[in-house]
Amino acid sequence: MPFKNCSCHLFVFFPLNLNFIGGCGKVSSLLTFIKFTTLLKFAITNLRQFFMSDAAAIKKSLSAQFAMAPPPPIGQIDPEALGHALQLSTPVTVIDVRQADEFATGHIAQSINIPLHELNVERLARAFARKRVETPTRQLVFVSLQSPDIDCAAAQDFMRYWDEHMDKDGSNPSSHFVQLLLGGVFHWLQQFRLNEKLTHAYNAKHWDPVMSHHAADHQ
Repeated sequence: MPFKNCSCHLFVFFPLNLNFIGGCGKVSSLLTFIKFTTLLKFAITNLRQFFMSDAAAIKKSLSAQFAMAPPPPIGQIDPEALGHALQLSTPVTVIDVRQADEFATGHIAQSINIPLHELNVERLARAFARKRVETPTRQLVFVSLQSPDIDCAAAQDFMRYWDEHMDKDGSNPSSHFVQLLLGGVFHWLQQFRLNEKLTHAYNAKHWDPVMSHHAADHQ
């Protein structure tokens, strides 16, 4: 803290000054006044140096504390490739980070809904690590309504945690298995909304007008 040692500086510089100030009205000697101003200037100079050096140290500490490493690169998988993987029972875990009410209007078969604000990357990383022991080729796909969006934020948080805590020797980096669904759930539903094996809980009343409007805009 900046004021931790401040009292020491004040104690060194000002006892004489304060005593002098008390009798300043009685002492008119120019020489004494010069001595006082010299001491005062010395005190101000040292205090300025103290606070400047302390501020520099604080700034350096804060910069180190809040410095962020560049986000890890994230691969992408298109709906066709993900759909093919699911049909072949390829080991893949799909994490849908939309809100629960959005998830309920239609989602990828076998996907797990973990809204972004509820995502615990430590818990997910440890659960996924157990899955990777069983099936080392398992992939992890983050999805949101459109992509890149909140799925990207979720993936980056997961990857930072994994690379720092779960892959300390660098033999199994998250970039080898973490992906985003290209175009998000919206793009997925455009292609697979009527495929009950690949899409669950599709709400036609909710989505069909949206799909029709989107198709009309792109004609």
